[in-house]
Amino acid sequence: IQTLRGGGVSGKVFVPARQTLTVDYLAGSLTIEGAGAALRVSRLGTNAVLSVTGQMAVTLDSAAPGAALTLAGAATPLSVTGPGITLDSLTLTSGLVPIAGELTVTLLGGNGHLLKQGADTLRIYFSTNTAGVKVDAGQLILAPPAPETVLGNLPALWLDASADNVFTQYKTYAFTNGFINIERWNDSR
Repeated sequence: IQTLRGGGVSGKVFVPARQTLTVDYLAGSLTIEGAGAALRVSRLGTNAVLSVTGQMAVTLDSAAPGAALTLAGAATPLSVTGPGITLDSLTLTSGLVPIAGELTVTLLGGNGHLLKQGADTLRIYFSTNTAGVKVDAGQLILAPPAPETVLGNLPALWLDASADNVFTQYKTYAFTNGFINIERWNDSR
């Protein structure tokens, strides 16, 4: 299919067993369900939202800014083939989801475990994922978000206990449980 355009949250495509759906350009919001099938997306469009359910191996060659992907579980592995691909969000709904290839994820979310496979590097800038990440091969880089990308030009106070000189300890001792009483926080920007 040259262009596949989802029309909303209710759009759904089913791919039968032993079939591969190849899409040159996927736009809009769409759910694709498979039963022992495969999906190859050459380009996930700007602000496209793709949800993959059932048993469907996913191959992604490139993604435009704002692209989001949701994978339903272990039966929806992702293989990234293109260099420098960035997903605005990757949501893993359940299970242990295999991910292979070089990929940057701005926001990792969901309740599924990410299983990093392959020799390439996976970069995650921010995570709300509740299950965690397992690395079988390759490199995983967890980068802290830059204040300007999180806050933009909004007024805010950025508190970061891991940065130097951002808090003043109340006393020079720690409580028996290791808790440090902080007297003053400083904006770390």
